[in-house]
Amino acid sequence: MYGINGNHLSQWKMGSNLWHKVESVQLLQPEDFMQERQWEEEVKLRKIELLQQKRQFEEKRKINELRFEEITRRWRNLEDKRIRKSEEYMGRMTTSLSLITNRQY
Repeated sequence: MYGINGNHLSQWKMGSNLWHKVESVQLLQPEDFMQERQWEEEVKLRKIELLQQKRQFEEKRKINELRFEEITRRWRNLEDKRIRKSEEYMGRMTTSLSLITNRQY
């Protein structure tokens, strides 16, 4: 029976109804083991970097969302103001026209 312990493979043998360890064999050569550790470290650093990028993206998204809401609010206020002025102008025109027509009769 074999069990994996870190980067070692341990072989176990049954003797007198008890399991005991027979030998431990390293699966990876030291160079391979170091390369594996370097890859693990690289993956770990990349995950941290991606999490930081994700946080930055979320912060920028929130800022842009707030900017968009502000621009939308300002645009609506300008449109409301334009409509009010237009309605006010139309009201004055109607009043002026009605006064002119009343004077003619």
